[in-house]
Amino acid sequence: MSENQAGAPQLVKQQLEEFRRDRAKIAAAAEAENARIDKEFAKIQKRILQGKATTGDRITDYFAARGILDDSEVSKPFRDLESKMAGKKGELFLVVRRERKRHVFGMPGHSSESDYHLETEAVLGMLSDEKLVLDIAKWICSLPTESYAEVSMSRPSEKSPGPFHFRDLSYGLHNLGEIVSARHESGAALEIHIGDKEVFTYAPYHYAGGRTHRPRDWIITLNQTARMLGKDIPEAPEEKAAQEEEQKEVLAQLDKKREEYKRLRKQDPLYPRDIEECEKALKMLLGRAKELKLDDEPMVQLVARELKVASR
Repeated sequence: MSENQAGAPQLVKQQLEEFRRDRAKIAAAAEAENARIDKEFAKIQKRILQGKATTGDRITDYFAARGILDDSEVSKPFRDLESKMAGKKGELFLVVRRERKRHVFGMPGHSSESDYHLETEAVLGMLSDEKLVLDIAKWICSLPTESYAEVSMSRPSEKSPGPFHFRDLSYGLHNLGEIVSARHESGAALEIHIGDKEVFTYAPYHYAGGRTHRPRDWIITLNQTARMLGKDIPEAPEEKAAQEEEQKEVLAQLDKKREEYKRLRKQDPLYPRDIEECEKALKMLLGRAKELKLDDEPMVQLVARELKVASR
């Protein structure tokens, strides 16, 4: 062997071509095998959708019916949530959706932090079961409850019949796994709080440094909504304090409106409509006083007697 032959690179072109052929054969075989598996899986998927077959696991069935062969990752939020629901039948759940929205629009391409604010929706319900409601045919995941209501400090809460579908959120997603994994600049798109303890200690306002604040209005509205849904809970100190403040305010308004009423009646009744409006306002205040359990208050009894005498 010459020196040139000893130092020459080994010719591997033929080997590379063999590798390529082998890989192509393997890929073709894998593609055929995957096609076979997909075809067989589609049969199982159809039978699960028709209720003629089951894997023995509700959550796996839910995803298999959607064509998801391996649900190990996508089903984790469902299984975690059901784990939290265990032993919590009859307790409350609170679903909080947050979204950072822009409300001020200026020049295109220009915005500041003050143009945005965080919008929050909160829905309260009482668990009627310890398992999620999974509608395989419609691909709907729901929390089991006879009724639920929005916890709103701007308008009265109204009950809606259960179960609570996650697609009912204005956020628009109906897949629980997609919702809880969604992220905004403001953080998680959705929070799901399970159990009385977790719900009643929830703080809607978050501050830097780990400090939180539970405003009185939130506590009062949350408790009122819980009672409307059938939850028997004691009166919170914040509720008592707020009621006492309102009682004082109603009594003060009664006193003020009574003086106005006396003045109007002493004058020549040139404006009977003013007297009628004043009487109407007094009756409304008396109604509110009754709701606040002020029937025995001297001011309430005095106004009631004077209106009765005046109506004769």
